[in-house]
Amino acid sequence: MPPSPIRRIAVCTGGGDAPGLNAVIRAVTIAAIRRGWECLGIRDGFNGILFPERYPAGGVVRLTRDTVRGIAHQGGTILGTTNKGDPFHCPTRLPDGTLGEVDRSNGRRPKAYELTPAGERALHDWLTSEDPLHIELRHEGALKFFFSDGLTREEQLAQLRHTRRTHERIAEELRAIEPEPPEGKPPAPLMTLEFGIAYQEFLAGWCAEAERRLAGEPATRR
Repeated sequence: MPPSPIRRIAVCTGGGDAPGLNAVIRAVTIAAIRRGWECLGIRDGFNGILFPERYPAGGVVRLTRDTVRGIAHQGGTILGTTNKGDPFHCPTRLPDGTLGEVDRSNGRRPKAYELTPAGERALHDWLTSEDPLHIELRHEGALKFFFSDGLTREEQLAQLRHTRRTHERIAEELRAIEPEPPEGKPPAPLMTLEFGIAYQEFLAGWCAEAERRLAGEPATRR
């Protein structure tokens, strides 16, 4: 029996961000469309199909020429990504129709590696270095707002609301990583998570203040 012709493909990006992901998404989408295939994008790794209820607009989105236009130079990935979770334990549809967690590890367990003495010295040198910190802010929302004077006031407000809600969503996702402070764990990772939450809350608050200013409401002192 000849194989069925391809009619639809899906793209997902998992793990950490890497340079060129958006360019790859665009190239795959355009190539699929030229072949007459439908191209879909899965949100945040496989979360879009494992947890579709988290995405009001759908965990799987259709990728079109318009969707991928102008994204090749952007950092990150328009689909989102995730580098947490256990790939060996995931929700699975059970025979009775309910969702349950199934162990798919087949006895495999993640490997733990130890640093060599040279690696430990290099890590210590990096951690204690007083070299200038490399701090980079790539924020598409800020860039759009910078050029937004050509929009109507209503369009500017809609743009700010979208940026604010994006940061509120990210902050909520970060809070869900450790909803309760763990006991007996080193403090630095948790405090770093708190830094990320505070950063997202600050940006969401800045957007809310900008919305009030554009709407002509009294500014709130922060």
